[in-house]
Order: sequence, then structure tokens, then C-alpha cells
Amino acid sequence: MQQEFKIACIGCSYTQGLKTKTNTPYPKILYDRLKETTSNVKVYNCGIGGSSSKIHKAVFEYVEEKIKPDLIVYQITNDCRTQIIHDSDISTAFEINNKHENYYQIDISKDNWACLPLYAYLGTILPKSIDLKNQNEDDEAIKDFYKKYIKSKSILTYEQFLSMCLYKYHYEAPSPVNWLDYVSDIDYIHKYCKTKLVSFFWEKETLEDYNNYMKHNNRQTFNGTSMEDVFIEQGKHMSEHSIDKQRHLTTSGNTVVADWIAEKIK
Repeated sequence: MQQEFKIACIGCSYTQGLKTKTNTPYPKILYDRLKETTSNVKVYNCGIGGSSSKIHKAVFEYVEEKIKPDLIVYQITNDCRTQIIHDSDISTAFEINNKHENYYQIDISKDNWACLPLYAYLGTILPKSIDLKNQNEDDEAIKDFYKKYIKSKSILTYEQFLSMCLYKYHYEAPSPVNWLDYVSDIDYIHKYCKTKLVSFFWEKETLEDYNNYMKHNNRQTFNGTSMEDVFIEQGKHMSEHSIDKQRHLTTSGNTVVADWIAEKIK
């Protein structure tokens, strides 16, 4: 690669990485690998923690318009996710921050956009939060979102807002309609991507669910793999390289991901 080569990695927290000493995200490892052979490579970590495929669709539009990469790496997240979004124009939704040399992090612009992911564990935290007895970072994120985007419009009380969060997590997220949105969001990126694309599911079960649905409806299945399958093919277990039960990977695990991607783009 002689000329500048830009790679944008789109995904959720699996791509973004966790803020721990044992977790270097795979886009950073990929950058370190590729810069050994060229000084003109740029890698953009466009992972948004807790994001659904719907958010990835917005990131995809932003990436193609603003970054104009030579390659997009698309980490397909798990299904049944939902979030509450306060949005404006997608062109101002994100901001590019330089992390190290030619390695960049894409973050949600706090002044123009906001995304409040409704994680699985919020289903247990929120009822306690209604009584304001459980003080933690998740409570603060919910309170800040409410104060900035909801309270000023006098739409809902804080308790009503929490109830809406509970509804979206327990009923909307696992609904058949949300599943259809999930499928269509994935298909949208694959169909309309103008850039060379390397995509993969994270978990084997999610890939199987997607392909079973497509087969049942006589539609084209995903001609690719899951990262869990990549580990299995190498005689490894993803869980042994994970920080938590959600399968966020350690640096060694993310190295497997980065090396697999590097092989795909040779």
C-alpha cells in the first residue's frame, strides 16, 4: 500500500473496546499491525458502545460521507437491542478524535446528538432507580439524558421516562418488529455500501438466527462467518479470551480478530 489507505471499523462495544488495561480494541491492534508495512495507513475506530444495528446504519452514512474510507470493517452486533436517540443531522452527529498517530476514535457529538443504549442489565437497575436508591454511572447517564433532552420539553416526568425505558427493553427490544428492523439494517449496509466491505457477526448463534430467518423466507443468506467461528477454527474458545460474559475480548482475543481482518485485506 503506497498511497494513503483509510479503514473504518463500525460496530458496538466489541469494536470500540472497554476502558480496561486488559482490553486493547481490535482496530488499534489492526492499526499497529498494518503500520509495520506502511506509514500511510489510517484506522478509524467507529465503535459505539451499546449501539444497535440502527445506530450502525447512521455511522455508516457518516463514514462514507465524511471519512471516505478505502475499506469498511463491519462488526454486526447482536439482535434485540434498542436505545433512545436524540438526533439532528447525521453529518454533525459524530466527531473524529485523534488517539495515537494515525489511529482515530469516532465519538457521538455531545452537543448535537445523543444515544442512550438500554442494556440488558438496565432491566434490573431501573426499578431500583425509580426510588433513587441506586446511585451508579448508569443511573447518572439516564438522569443526564432526561435533563438535557426530555425535561425541558415537559413531555414526561422522570418516573414516566424510566417506565418508557423499561417498556422499550422488556417489550420492544425482543419484538418481531424489532427483529425485522435488525435484519433490514444489516441488509441496508450490505446493499448500499459503496466501499469495499469486510463484515462478520460476533456470535455464532446470532449468525445462525439471521441465516435461518433468511432461508425460511427464501432470501439470500449471509455468506460470511462469525468471530466465534473464527476462534473455533483456530482451536480456541472465545470465552477463554473474554473479559466478561458478554464476550468483550481481552487484548489476546482482539489480536485474533485483528489478524483475521488483516488477512482478509491483503
